[in-house]
Amino acid sequence: MKKYIIAVLAALLCLSGCASSTAYSASSAAEETECSHVWSAATCVALSCCEKCGETRGELAAHSFAGGTCTEAEKCSVCGAEGKQKDHDFQGGDCRTPELCTVCGAEGERKPHDFQGGTCVEPEKCTVCGAEGERKDHEFSEATCMDMGICAVCGETIPALGHDMRDATCTEAAVCVRCGYTEGNALGHTGPGTCTRCGEYVEPKFEIITEPGTIQRGSTATVTICAEPNTEYHITVYVKSGQSEANGLEAKTSDGAGYVSWSWKVGSRATGGTYRIVITGCGDTKTLEYTILE
Repeated sequence: MKKYIIAVLAALLCLSGCASSTAYSASSAAEETECSHVWSAATCVALSCCEKCGETRGELAAHSFAGGTCTEAEKCSVCGAEGKQKDHDFQGGDCRTPELCTVCGAEGERKPHDFQGGTCVEPEKCTVCGAEGERKDHEFSEATCMDMGICAVCGETIPALGHDMRDATCTEAAVCVRCGYTEGNALGHTGPGTCTRCGEYVEPKFEIITEPGTIQRGSTATVTICAEPNTEYHITVYVKSGQSEANGLEAKTSDGAGYVSWSWKVGSRATGGTYRIVITGCGDTKTLEYTILE
């Protein structure tokens, strides 16, 4: 009986322990779920970590490099990793002596010459070492159509440009587009009618300058016109019997200014009256009258 009681008590104790353990595990899980994290800073070797539960997050931080020169690499203050070497600290130097690094003494480049002065006849010179550079360009005055360009320093010349002539037209003489110099005369239209050069329509030029008017028998009559230059014109003088056959009434060519003149003698036995004179040429016709007195 005593052994039976002891066995029952042992079983009850075991059941009590299991319940207590289960309750403790549930309590621990609740505490883990409800952790208010306190995060440490990440470094180049360790992630950010909760100081309470040990949970980590994010990525590793960059190295924290410090120090370093042109001969030694910079180092991470956390893990000791090496970074890059710094550039040389070059100082001094001129066109004769290279610049030197103030840390390691390494030689850099030489500076360019400091050229000053110089003309078109004397080269420029370096103010440091005296080396000669290049000569400067000539200082030419502006050349024109007629005048040469002259260097103000040495007197050397360049040729005059010569005229840049634009061809003459019907209404303008040939002209230099640079200086305005003109040469010759305008060509004039090819008319009358439509000019074959410029397309302008030109009215025939035909003007009576002198006419006989009223004239005595046996006198000399004269007709003068101003028309197109160097053009043939015809005159027909009428009398009582028809066309006059007097000398001087043949076809004539106008001069360079366009003038042409006819003179003829009225017969001493011509019948008095008023008659026509017809002049033709260059596509135009003019008619005028004259009177022979009895």
